[in-house]
Amino acid sequence: MPMQLADFPRWLRALFAVFLILFFFNALYALAFFTAIWHLRIDPGVAILMGAIVGLGIVAWQARAGFTNLIRSQQHRAAIETEARQHQHTLDVEREARRTDEERRVVLAALRAEIVGLMDHAQTAMQYSTTMHALLDQMAAAKARNSTKSIRWPTFNAPVYQASVSKIELLGASLGADVVRVMTKPGIAMPAAEFDRPISNEMLAKLYIGMAATMEEWWADLYHVAMRIRAREEGTPDPGTLMEDQTKRRQEKAKKEKKEKATE
Repeated sequence: MPMQLADFPRWLRALFAVFLILFFFNALYALAFFTAIWHLRIDPGVAILMGAIVGLGIVAWQARAGFTNLIRSQQHRAAIETEARQHQHTLDVEREARRTDEERRVVLAALRAEIVGLMDHAQTAMQYSTTMHALLDQMAAAKARNSTKSIRWPTFNAPVYQASVSKIELLGASLGADVVRVMTKPGIAMPAAEFDRPISNEMLAKLYIGMAATMEEWWADLYHVAMRIRAREEGTPDPGTLMEDQTKRRQEKAKKEKKEKATE
């Protein structure tokens, strides 16, 4: 199907219209010039020279107008292409930001779920150690003998954290550092403590009460980091860094112990 005038770009159609207008005026000038020659009976040589001068002038003016329009067209096209590239860059940046936000949400949700699971394991280990401490105290009071020569420490696994280590930077420096701090225990297999002779009930009781205190402290750390992650997910105020929370807990514990000693 042959192309119609409407199929050409707008700038080309405008240039064609300008050409037609210039051609029309050029024809009028030529008609007036030859009419003057006819009536004035000018010498043919002079007439040819004058016609050449006028023709060259018109051609020069048309060429200048054409180059001006071409330059404007190129500038307009360059501006459109620049604007298109800028718009595409903006779209690419926004798309990358959305992808990063979605990846951050996935990492936050997965880590919080794993931390909550570790809190449950820490509480179980704390309760077991507390129970063993009470039992060993009773055995020590009864002067019962103990044949235990080894003690195993609880171990924990954190596969989600291990798989997300390379993405911790998505959480930001502050929250990422706290996540790393509380997740140092999982994945470390503590060997069983072996002794040459049976451990006394009193010594075992101290080991278990120390383990209970360690698990209680770790549970509190896990809880605080889980609350920081939840605040990030929900857009609520951040409860502060883990170090600030640990300092606050130590101060409260010291006040409590001081108050208990004062009441004795």
